[in-house]
Amino acid sequence: MPVSPDKEFLKAFGDHLYKVRIRKGISRVQLAFELNTNEKYLRLVENGEISTGLGNLYKISQALDIRLSDLFDFDY
Repeated sequence: MPVSPDKEFLKAFGDHLYKVRIRKGISRVQLAFELNTNEKYLRLVENGEISTGLGNLYKISQALDIRLSDLFDFDY
């Protein structure tokens, strides 16, 4: 069964988020703490298994000290 475009996008976004987080030297546990969430939630987002809301995207960008638009600066 082919992967849906939505799943492909979520996977690409998650891969990008993972790379940005690693480049910033922030662990998943540390980022989860900053977002007042848990590591499992971030793992699911980074693995492209779930989507996240706009409010969480803003919080992620703030915690990573990047612009919100930088979260979408990847090839899809």
